[in-house]
Amino acid sequence: MARDVEEWVGASDDSAIPLRVRLRVFDRCGGVCHISGAKIRAGDKWEMDHVLALRNGGRNCESNLAPALTTEHRVDFHAEVTQVAA
Repeated sequence: MARDVEEWVGASDDSAIPLRVRLRVFDRCGGVCHISGAKIRAGDKWEMDHVLALRNGGRNCESNLAPALTTEHRVDFHAEVTQVAA
């Protein structure tokens, strides 16, 4: 199936992800946290995560984004930073 809209690509690694893109990514992933596999429910705090981290060559684009529960994202991010520092 062809996309109805063009993929969002950030102008830079620091470009904010627009709400419309956040919602499309959430829908594409079925509202599931890509780190824990848990369903994100109403009221849960969640963030966009780069599946392949920017520091590891990932792009700031829609296809490299997935929803992650905030608590899971923080733990995952801390583990990545600790691994890079080692």
